[in-house]
Amino acid sequence: MNTVKRTTRDTDGAGNPRVLYNIEEACEMLSMSRSKIYDLISQGKIRVVKLGTGLNSGVRFRLADLTAFADSNVR
Repeated sequence: MNTVKRTTRDTDGAGNPRVLYNIEEACEMLSMSRSKIYDLISQGKIRVVKLGTGLNSGVRFRLADLTAFADSNVR
């Protein structure tokens, strides 16, 4: 069951499927606020791809990880 809302930017300019999504797109897909998603990341409930090593490094999300989170919380 795919419970993640897809965005209009699910492909790149050449029509290839996207691999990573940013925080704004994850918020849209899960219908959650930024702070709620960051809380879930710190609790280890949503997996991320870190873009660096420092505290201020960015994160990206794989569609499979967003879908796994949503599917694991269906009641």
